[in-house]
Amino acid sequence: MLAPKSAIDEIATEALEKAKGDVIKATAIMAKRVLDNDVLYHRLMDPLVQNACYDVVRGLIRKNRGQIYNMPQPTPERASLGVLSLATGLLATLLDFPLPGGKRLGDATRVEINGHVVFYETQSKDMRIKARWLKLVAGRLRRDDVTVAEVLSDKQLRRLKEEAEHA
Repeated sequence: MLAPKSAIDEIATEALEKAKGDVIKATAIMAKRVLDNDVLYHRLMDPLVQNACYDVVRGLIRKNRGQIYNMPQPTPERASLGVLSLATGLLATLLDFPLPGGKRLGDATRVEINGHVVFYETQSKDMRIKARWLKLVAGRLRRDDVTVAEVLSDKQLRRLKEEAEHA
């Protein structure tokens, strides 16, 4: 079922109709209308700004998580001597690993960690399904220079998606 149209969707539809299906012209028409109306501008931009800020913060956490998780860890002998800590000042450890939401692993409780386990398990399951689906799609393309739309219909893509989900 398609989601009900919002006022913004209706403006986009009108712009697309006025531009006779030309996306570039429709974009210019819609942009002018939105820029000329503060209410429309905020209705469109406020969620975009919120999402952009969320993505930047989440990306930073993900980047930090990767840097900390993949950091070479000192051998027990070197760590006990504190050589690395003295040489580098403050050394990030796996205790600094940021969990989703930004909390350090070292500050998390068992209940919080178990919640994050569920998050990562769900993410990994979803990513495995998408990877299987995309492999199936790629397998249907017999040449490197063809696009998916040239070879497969939406119905065929849905069948491949179901196949990947039940594999």
